[in-house]
Amino acid sequence: MASELLGISPRAVQFHYGRLSKAQLIYAFRYYPEDQIRGAAPYAYGLSDSGVTRAFEDGFATDSTKTFKGHSPRTIEHELMISKFHLNLARVTEANDWDLRWRQSNLKRAVHPDALFAINGKYFFLEIERAKLGNYRNGEPQILRKLRSYSEYYGSSGSENDFGFRTFQVVIMMRTEDRATNLSGRLRASGLDQSVFLISSEPKIEAFLSAETPLSPT
Repeated sequence: MASELLGISPRAVQFHYGRLSKAQLIYAFRYYPEDQIRGAAPYAYGLSDSGVTRAFEDGFATDSTKTFKGHSPRTIEHELMISKFHLNLARVTEANDWDLRWRQSNLKRAVHPDALFAINGKYFFLEIERAKLGNYRNGEPQILRKLRSYSEYYGSSGSENDFGFRTFQVVIMMRTEDRATNLSGRLRASGLDQSVFLISSEPKIEAFLSAETPLSPT
């Protein structure tokens, strides 16, 4: 991801990360991607406490700047997917000259999204769901219970008091196309207002964020 973003070779990225690691500005975590069958496990890199302080001092901090300290290897792919979505979203909005606002901290309210963003004043909550449908209660999976909470939150005074707006959409990124299709079917059968939710999968993230999708500001 860093190689693509910076336009330099993976070897050069590793060299620079090595220097930052020696300076104790970043942490390096080895993790095991869900779809990896063979080969060495890759590393993920994130800011240390000192790295966060340095980012703020040098004016590179944003609302999503945070330390990697304390992260479990099991959550790294989830964090990477949030970052990938953010980067792709930034590319699309910049290419279309849209105004993008992004927030990734202090979001736990009646709902607890992975991120909150706005495009030209239209608000979206982001949910990255990598797991299969599971943790059933009364025949309903956990993700559907979470979406029901968003549905109840939509248009409420609680949403306005918490975030300053009542209307929004929830972007849900599933791990695979099959899981996205499965969730879409469960959502249709749930009776919830489908217009509030935008469901897609990681392999289709670029198409999902194109100018022709429902993410386009109106």
